[in-house]
Amino acid sequence: MFCENKTSFKNQTKFASVVVSPDKMKIGFTIESDTLSPDKVVGIFLRSTNKVNILTNYYLGNEFISFSPSGANFVYQSGCFEGICGLFVKNSETFAIKASLNNPEFADYRSQNAIFVRWISDNQVEYKLGTELKQESF
Repeated sequence: MFCENKTSFKNQTKFASVVVSPDKMKIGFTIESDTLSPDKVVGIFLRSTNKVNILTNYYLGNEFISFSPSGANFVYQSGCFEGICGLFVKNSETFAIKASLNNPEFADYRSQNAIFVRWISDNQVEYKLGTELKQESF
């Protein structure tokens, strides 16, 4: 499998998106490949440790979205089931989960899609759940 071979992986994947933190010390990314399309994987690169951290496995709907205004946190979309996804907010250094939005115990329990709208502050996001606009503090 190409995911287990470093050379094959490099040759068969490409960045679907790249997001740089405000301090330019962290880079969030989404990777895709022709082999596993339309599935994607989400990760983050920390310049301070020179390390790549993969946050998800290949799955449909995974997407790195944004860093908070200071770069202390980030949000990504994952855990999708039949096009209905959850949002996850994590600390940019420790990867501790700050918020898990629209993420019931079983992914198929979701009835609406969560869509990130904006950061209100480093510790508050606005998102849309179906047609309803919601805010979450953490």
